[in-house]
Formats: sequence, C-alpha cells, structure tokens
Amino acid sequence: MGEKTVVESIYYLPGRGGEIKAGLGLSLSERGYLLQGREVTGDLAGYGFQDQTNIIKQDLKAHYWYPEAEVVAVSYGAYLLLHALAEMRTFPGRLLLLSPILGGVAHEKSFSSFTPPRADRLMKRVYAGKFPIPVSLEIHVGENDWQSNPVRVAQLGERLNADCFYAVDTAHSLGIHYVSSVLDQWLRLKRYELAG
Repeated sequence: MGEKTVVESIYYLPGRGGEIKAGLGLSLSERGYLLQGREVTGDLAGYGFQDQTNIIKQDLKAHYWYPEAEVVAVSYGAYLLLHALAEMRTFPGRLLLLSPILGGVAHEKSFSSFTPPRADRLMKRVYAGKFPIPVSLEIHVGENDWQSNPVRVAQLGERLNADCFYAVDTAHSLGIHYVSSVLDQWLRLKRYELAG
C-alpha cells in the first residue's frame, strides 16, 4: 500500500482584483498547497466592511486557529485580515503580509489618494498597544510603495514584533521574482521549524 500524501492548506487573501487561483495563489498551488480564502472583489464584494471582517474571522476560527496554520494576505486583503485579527485573541499560526494596506494614504507627486473604510482605526489600535501581537508575522513592502507606506509598515512591525523586509527599487507590486523567493524562504522556514 502506498504512502498517504498530506496536502497542507494555506488561507489566502489576495488584494483587490486578485484571484485565489491566479498570480500568487497559483504559485502557492504549484508548490503543492491547497488554498482556501476569500477574494475581495469576488465572494466578499457584496458585503459591508464589518461583515467582510466577520467572515474572515469565522474562517480563521473554524479552520486556521492552530500553531501550524499559515495565512498569506496581499494589499487590501491584508487590510481586511488585520482588521479581523484586531478583534480576536492572539493568532497562533504564521502570517505573511505582502504590501499591506494599513490605512488612508495620499501620493503628493501624482495627487492620488486612497481611503479605505475605518482608515485610522487599525494603526490607532496598534499605537495604543491594543492589537493582539501575532505569534509569527513577516511583512514585505516595496521601499517606494506609497500605498503601503514603508515607514508605517516599520512602525507596525516594531509594535507587533514582526520581521519586516523592504524590496529595493520597488513600489506596490513586489514583482514575481521577489515574491517567488519570499515564498520559497517562508515555506522552507516552516518545514525547518517543524523538523526542529
């Protein structure tokens, strides 16, 4: 009789317009992971902001609330995830955030701005020490990203004991080669921790 293959699962929240089965999600699937999660412009689109975060909270509690759990979130998906986690106990698993939105931002050169729902609430909670510090949090952001401000990411990382990395000469899109390298390293780290 052959060996039973265990397929590991990752909870994935892509950014606006992102799909679970494309881009980063496809890269995770190609590495042998089963993906579950929510699409911001897909199954979450018809809900209000609080309902969106409640759905994510329910998903996490039901299927990903254990030390070996892995959650990957990108851009606005990370914003929703962080708002959900802010209303829960300390997350026991591993979190990987790529170019996370952390609140409202404005870009002086292009006169562009972005104001998500509850734009100031997340970082106020972090600054006040009221955000439950995750067991394992890794964040990657482009050093020229105006949507996910690297200074704000550093402040978040300092207060939540996160490992923060800044991609050189990169903006909001970190690039396929950078992200591929991050995934390989992050997933390898888990295997190393489990073996040790």
